[in-house]
Amino acid sequence: MLLPKPIRLACSFFVLLMMASASGCLTPKKYPVNKPFVFKTNINIEGNLPAGERSDLETRLQNQLDDSLRTRIVTIIPFVRQLVKPPLFDSGSAAKSVQYMNNLLYSFGYYKATVSWDSSITEIQDQKRVTVDFSVVPGKSYKFDSIAFALEDSVLQSIALARASGTYLKKGDPYSVEIISLELDRIVDIFRNQGFYKFSKDDLEAQRDTVFAALIDPSLDPFERLQLLQEAERRQENPTMDVTIKLRDTSDASHRRK
Repeated sequence: MLLPKPIRLACSFFVLLMMASASGCLTPKKYPVNKPFVFKTNINIEGNLPAGERSDLETRLQNQLDDSLRTRIVTIIPFVRQLVKPPLFDSGSAAKSVQYMNNLLYSFGYYKATVSWDSSITEIQDQKRVTVDFSVVPGKSYKFDSIAFALEDSVLQSIALARASGTYLKKGDPYSVEIISLELDRIVDIFRNQGFYKFSKDDLEAQRDTVFAALIDPSLDPFERLQLLQEAERRQENPTMDVTIKLRDTSDASHRRK
């Protein structure tokens, strides 16, 4: 039996919507004709990362893409999207993005991360759609281990220790430059609230891990070197970072007067 025309039209529209949904239906608009343009950018994170850490890292890495790799997508109707004015593809932008991603990974304690990229072109009539794929192998991130204060000023040291429970540096938490910065801000606020009004963030430094630096000390006796080597090997499996908050050598003495 032939269905009424309104029902047939509704069914056809439904089928089209389903097809659009299945294909993603992304249509370029105002694209460079017969020139390779950025159609899609993928970031593939390899390794066994927890789901939350992987999702957070992927978002941060997306934000490191060079402007020339960023695309603007507008949703017209459900399942139908337009890629508006996609930029010309430039391999230099991909190389810059790799550098930005490496910098970000380093700041979050992924010291052995590797980032690479590749691209492919799909030609559809006068369109040359470029898909850029970034492959990220972050490796294991460093975790905070021992946290210490060595301010070489008895008054400041006692104040810092008395409020050490409020530290942002928690043993076992992922290392990041951002957290270090927050900790230095916290200490500066504490000192200023105690009357050290000239004290600033420039008066402090966070001295990081010393195990590997100590290994190149020529005066190290064989027994100490063996201990450090064993410690270094342990950290390869579960990398950790010791942090010591100190006064800078260039710190102005007047900043330490109440």
